[in-house]
Amino acid sequence: MLPRLAQWEIRLLQRLVSIRGGAAALCLATILLGVSHPQPLACAGLDFWNLPQLNRDLEIAEQASEEMDVESAAVQQRITLKERIVTELIDGQLDLLDAAARFRILNAADLRQQIQIHRRYPSLTNEERNCRSVMDYAECTLLRRADGDFVRLRLEREFQSIRAHRASRGGSA
Repeated sequence: MLPRLAQWEIRLLQRLVSIRGGAAALCLATILLGVSHPQPLACAGLDFWNLPQLNRDLEIAEQASEEMDVESAAVQQRITLKERIVTELIDGQLDLLDAAARFRILNAADLRQQIQIHRRYPSLTNEERNCRSVMDYAECTLLRRADGDFVRLRLEREFQSIRAHRASRGGSA
């Protein structure tokens, strides 16, 4: 024999049944809506039937992120090396041509950088472009140094000497 329920317990059970029924009806309506009109549910992120595609998209995004991390590390390494080269150039441990040759090697890994340098100095030879690239890169450091004007003048004279030497030989790179 079942225990007799109080009136308030009966009303509570009726509400729970109606809530469950409403929730079940809502779930059924959502599924039917998803089948007949999947776009709104997809926009809301409720397109559970697309989980395999979403997992593939996530894998692709993770792979792209890893590739960007590798590229970012390579760029950071090139920046570090270029800063070292510029420091040696400014301190007189390297001449402009040696610094330009090292920059050329570093820039070889970055086609966008090569294109940018070529566009910036279209009338110069490759060697002269690389020299200008070094001088441009050094400019930020030179602006912070007390001897910046002196070093800038030294580099410009060295650059003009390189151009004059190339012109006297009648060659271009």
